[in-house]
Amino acid sequence: MSDEHMKLDPARLKQLRESRGWTQEQLADIAGLNARTVQRVEAGGNASAETGMALASALDCPLPELSGPSATPAPQPGAPTSAFAGTSPWLILVLLLAIVVWLQISFGFGVGRDLAERDNRNACRETSGTDCR
Repeated sequence: MSDEHMKLDPARLKQLRESRGWTQEQLADIAGLNARTVQRVEAGGNASAETGMALASALDCPLPELSGPSATPAPQPGAPTSAFAGTSPWLILVLLLAIVVWLQISFGFGVGRDLAERDNRNACRETSGTDCR
């Protein structure tokens, strides 16, 4: 058993349960929990991680949908965090696209210049030029 606890949204849990027409006892049976556990979670929102997962599974919804605002655990000291946490995926996509375009322009210009210089040398040699660099 895990000692990890989470905060669930009691109102959302009750809403999902009642939308299915289930009593607390029925939800407990379907989730494989004690009826008192469901009552306690609906009253205060505190639940173990296993209870939260069992309820989410029984209600066929993702766990974050049951979670209250404080359900996301705080990062542990020394735990790695993402540099892009909380950043819009669209912003990341636009930045990556800008980098790709910049690289194509930069390298494309250099390659194009080199090819043009090669063609100029070949043309110079074909005309019997003596100073073809």
